[in-house]
Amino acid sequence: MKKDPTWPALKPRQEPMPSMVFHRAIWGKVHGANSDFRWIARSEACKADDGLARDLLLGSEDTPPAGKLYFWRSFSHGGKLTAYVAGTAYLSRAVDATGRKDFLEKQLLELDAEYPAAAAALLGLPETAAWTDDIWWVQSQPLDWSRHETVLTINGQRSLDPSQLAQAIQNGLDALKAISTEELEEFYARLLAGERPACLRQRSPLSAEALAALLLPLDRALADTLSMAGWIPSQRYELEELGKRWDIIVLPESARLPALSIPALEKMEQAKLFVQALQEQNPRLLAGETSPESANESFSDFEPIEAQPVQDEASNNEPVLGQETAHLPDNYHLRDPNWPILPDARLAITPPTKDASERMRLFHHFASAVDQRVLKASVLKDLQPPLTELPEAEALQLCSWVTQVEKTQKPHYADQQQWHLKLDLLKAIAWILAPSICVEKGFSVPIDDRLFYYAPALITRSKEFEERWNSAKEKSPDELAKTIRDCLSNTETGYKI
Repeated sequence: MKKDPTWPALKPRQEPMPSMVFHRAIWGKVHGANSDFRWIARSEACKADDGLARDLLLGSEDTPPAGKLYFWRSFSHGGKLTAYVAGTAYLSRAVDATGRKDFLEKQLLELDAEYPAAAAALLGLPETAAWTDDIWWVQSQPLDWSRHETVLTINGQRSLDPSQLAQAIQNGLDALKAISTEELEEFYARLLAGERPACLRQRSPLSAEALAALLLPLDRALADTLSMAGWIPSQRYELEELGKRWDIIVLPESARLPALSIPALEKMEQAKLFVQALQEQNPRLLAGETSPESANESFSDFEPIEAQPVQDEASNNEPVLGQETAHLPDNYHLRDPNWPILPDARLAITPPTKDASERMRLFHHFASAVDQRVLKASVLKDLQPPLTELPEAEALQLCSWVTQVEKTQKPHYADQQQWHLKLDLLKAIAWILAPSICVEKGFSVPIDDRLFYYAPALITRSKEFEERWNSAKEKSPDELAKTIRDCLSNTETGYKI
C-alpha cells in the first residue's frame, strides 16, 4: 500500500520512524481479594501510579459497555510533552471478597512522546484491542494482595512497528465511515472553537481505529496535546468535570448537547473541509491550510517591533482546563482563520531582561499571553500609592510592550472588545508606573467605558469618574496616573466581557 505521510497531525516526523517501545499496565480488582482498585500488573519500566489512575477516570464508571472502549491520553510536564497512554477498558470478570462485581478493568500502553501523537495512537490503540486479562488472571492467586505494593511483573519488551503506519491510517479512515457526516462536522466545529470537551455522539463505543483517526486532520501542535475518551461507561457524569481530563468524548446517541455556539458555527466551513478530506481519504485538501510553507508565511507576517530571539523562561501560562500543553512558537497562526484556537498562544514581543523584576515579568506575561485579557484584582491592588515611577529602562520597556501589542493585529478568534480591554489595561498600567514616558510617547489614555466593564463598581458612577478625569487630564502626568489608579483600585474581580 502506498505510504501517505501528508496528514497534518503527522507532520513533521522522523523518517524512517524508529520503533515505538512501550510499557504495559493493568488497573482493576483482583478476583477474590479484599483490596480495592489497584495496579494488578505492569512492566518494570512502566511509570503508572495512583495519580495516573485518577487521571484516567471516566465518570462514575458504573456501567461498563458490552464490549471494549478505548481512550488516549497525552501528558506533559513543564510545558513539554512527556508521555502518551493508549488504553482499553472492559467489564472485569473479577468478583471481590464481598461479592461485588461488574467492575471496569483498564489496560494501558505507555510510551514516550517522541513521535506524533496521531502515529502513536493509530498504532497503539489497535494494539490494545487484542489484550485480555489472561496475562494476569491465572498468576494472581498465589500472591498476597493485602499489601498495596503487590503487583505482577509483565516481562519482556515490546514495541509498535512504524512500518505498519500506512495500513493503520487506512484502517482508521475506513472506520470513520461509520460516523455520519453531520456528527463529524459538528464535532470538529466544537473542537476547533475551543469547546472542552468536544463531544461526538454514537450508538456504541468508538473503535480503536476510528478514535485514533480523529486526530489526522488537526495540526500537529494541537493533535499532540489532546486526550480522548471513546466512551463514558457511567450513568452519572458531569461534562464540565470530565472536560478537565478529556478534550474529546464520545457519548451515547441519546445524550443531549447544546446547540452549536457562535464560535463553533464560525468554524463550520473548516470542519466541513476536515470531514471531506477524511471521507475522500485525501489529506491534500488540507495542504493549503497546514503545509509547512503556509505556516512559515503566517509566522513571518508577525515580526514584532524590536523583537529579540530570546525566550521568556519565567513566563508560564496556566494550562487550559488543568491540562499542560507543549509550548507553541510565538504568534503561531494567530492571523489565519483556518487554524484552530490553540492553548498557550503568545505574541512575539520583546522579552524582559534577564534581571527583570517579578512584576515586570508578570506584565510581560500579561502582554504576550493571547488568551489572558484581564488581570487579577490582587495584581491591580498592588498598584496603590505610595508608588514611584519605574526606572527609565523599565519604563521604556513597559511602554514598548504597549506599542508592540497595539501594533499587532488582533488574533482572528479574539473578541474585538476583549482585545481592546487588554490593551486599555496595559496602557493604564503604563500611565500609573511610567507617566512621563507615556506623555513623551504621546500615548492615548484609556478613559472609555471598557475600563468600567472591568471595574463594575464604577459603572453606576461613571459620570463622577468622567468629571474627575476632565479636571485631571490638563494637569501633570502624576495626576493622570492617580485618576487611572483610582479607577482600577475599585476593581473587585476581573472577568471577560
